[in-house]
Amino acid sequence: MAEFKDKIRAAGGKVEFQHTPQGGITLGISGFGVMALYLVAVSLDGCHLLATVPAMGIGQSAIYPKPSLITYIQSDEQKMWGRNCPVCEKYFRTDHIMGITFCPYCAIANDSLAFISKDQLKYIQAYYDAYMRAYITKRDTALDAASCIRGKTYPDNIPTKDCKMVRTSVLTCQCLP
Repeated sequence: MAEFKDKIRAAGGKVEFQHTPQGGITLGISGFGVMALYLVAVSLDGCHLLATVPAMGIGQSAIYPKPSLITYIQSDEQKMWGRNCPVCEKYFRTDHIMGITFCPYCAIANDSLAFISKDQLKYIQAYYDAYMRAYITKRDTALDAASCIRGKTYPDNIPTKDCKMVRTSVLTCQCLP
């Protein structure tokens, strides 16, 4: 098993956003190696991480800030998530996704969202862009979970919002022109 400081690629797969005749968007996640997911609420402008969303059982409704877009963050192949410390910026992996997280290097404690990794921020921005493309253009679109982190283009060649999500404080990201 890899050490907690070793980076392991995300499980991978495809996220599909399909436009429905009623004007909504359905979501499908498929592919290989999907081990675990957690949910993050993102502001409708795509620039703020609002909250981690607890998993719920069948027939239950999660409580999270609204209006927002829920993104699904995949684990790596060992059911862990990468993190970057907001203070020392060192990378580590953990299976802890809710509440307070502690950096194993500098011991800073903060909300779990403050530790979202740089690759996860790229993925969240790509997820947001793909969802908005499907919603605005009323066309189905898909997102390759691994390609968006490496900066590859989308298969449908629809332009994305010219914006990059970067961490500026504990729970806020800023869109850069």
